Amino acid sequence: MDQRSGRRGYWNAKRVAQLIAFVLATVAGIAVLFVPSYTTATSDSEGNETIGSSTVWEVTGPISLLIIAIPIAITILPLLVRGPSWPAISVIAAVLIGLFAVIGSFTIGFYFIPAVAAEIVAVFLPARLPAAHQTSTA
Repeated sequence: MDQRSGRRGYWNAKRVAQLIAFVLATVAGIAVLFVPSYTTATSDSEGNETIGSSTVWEVTGPISLLIIAIPIAITILPLLVRGPSWPAISVIAAVLIGLFAVIGSFTIGFYFIPAVAAEIVAVFLPARLPAAHQTSTA
């Protein structure tokens, strides 16, 4: 609780875990876009081989931003919601990011496993500390 205003603060362990999930999803999205993922090999009639690599951004272009925006949007949802619907949104976000990782596991899904783990941790963390752990200034 904020001692000056008497209100509970926005940041708690659950929100911090959700922020970590958002950061991990964002970093994973950047990695998906710019880490070389495609390899090409060509050879000419003289037997010279050329091997190159390309990123998702180079191969698919701007449409890849839409795909990467999905897990980032999922992980930011619990950070934007307050009130009684927040726990439900937290669970829904964890399930959706997990489904995204599983469905996309043949291509980019594995990049988002750390964000899935952070969202799952956030679901199981208490929204506030038990009374025995809170400090009092009486």
